[in-house]
Amino acid sequence: MPGSENIPPANVNQPAEEYPKTAAVLIQSFSFAPASVTIAAGGEITWTNGDSANHTVTGDDWESGAFGKDQTFTKKFETPGVYPYHCSLHPNMTGRVVVME
Repeated sequence: MPGSENIPPANVNQPAEEYPKTAAVLIQSFSFAPASVTIAAGGEITWTNGDSANHTVTGDDWESGAFGKDQTFTKKFETPGVYPYHCSLHPNMTGRVVVME
């Protein structure tokens, strides 16, 4: 996926219980901040759109649908793995979720 080469790898040596169960990502200036988020399995992430343009959070088999300024989308991640995502309206916007066991 374009842009993913700039996302640092997760620290796979850290025990999963040290990872948070919740995290927040801000969509601002047509980017996801932070671009990479690591959470424990069963955790959830909330994306908040800080731009005036609509955006989506779109993974391989899930999508938020378009949401506007100051709106949020929350997704729970049960299964460990790496989940790349992008905005379907602006495909240059990319990020990833790393879910630790």
